[in-house]
Amino acid sequence: MNLLFAEVKLGERTINWAYNGRLDMHFEGYYHWHQHCEILFIHEGTGSVIVNQQTYEIRSGMLFLFPPYKLHRVYMKAGPENPYIRTSIHFDQDIVMHNLREFPSRQAFFKNLWQGHIGATVFDLSGVMEQIEHCLYSFNKSKATFEDESEEENTFLFLLLLSIIRDADTDGSYNSYSQDIAKPVFYSEMIMRWIEEHFAEEVTLDRIAEYVHLSKFYAARIFRDETGSSIGEYLTVRRIRQACRLLHTTDLSVEQIGIKVGLPSTPYFIQLFKKAIGTTPLKYRKNN
Repeated sequence: MNLLFAEVKLGERTINWAYNGRLDMHFEGYYHWHQHCEILFIHEGTGSVIVNQQTYEIRSGMLFLFPPYKLHRVYMKAGPENPYIRTSIHFDQDIVMHNLREFPSRQAFFKNLWQGHIGATVFDLSGVMEQIEHCLYSFNKSKATFEDESEEENTFLFLLLLSIIRDADTDGSYNSYSQDIAKPVFYSEMIMRWIEEHFAEEVTLDRIAEYVHLSKFYAARIFRDETGSSIGEYLTVRRIRQACRLLHTTDLSVEQIGIKVGLPSTPYFIQLFKKAIGTTPLKYRKNN
């Protein structure tokens, strides 16, 4: 299992910028979260993004904004004939908020984007591909010109991106995701919602299969087909994510937290937590 908490070290910088990254092979991704905001823009590729118990079918021109510590997974069906090309921007949302103080309407819009909604904020910007790609290209060119990071350039990037997104957000919902991209029904979403309600209990494939009215074999297979992962992997990730939250926000003992997330065996809980996060629960609490 990959580490679930993918720490992005910004250092003295406001943003971590990866422009036009390309993959020519199948990319299954993994469930993870970051301590900062992330913007993901898809230049080319097909696949899905899973966040907040929802699966989004994606294509060129889609932009995702993941709030801090929001669990998500990107699953791309890539190959030499259909590469996955994306730009990702990890950034310190507090610094961006501060830098936008002279632009109150865009600052308020940005605040709503990363604070005011559950899950990912998803935009289909395929209609303004040329505009947004020019914006990203110009910023990347300016970064190559100036060795030191420029807060002026960073702020200008966010002003442009916010303007493009706001113009695309015609219904004022901050979510212009085109519903015709999605499948009519995702069994995986039903399973993830069930896990959300029952992960603290003893979970069996029999209970899940009964809930979705499928055989155990078919329930397991369709979940993997739709998400690229197993039900057991998703269940583990959800439990560990909740354990991290409880370590952050409560004084409960490690034993008590294990019980609350459905892992009553303390040695096994510690072993699973260390494998997923890279450290023990107590060290995680101390360092975070």
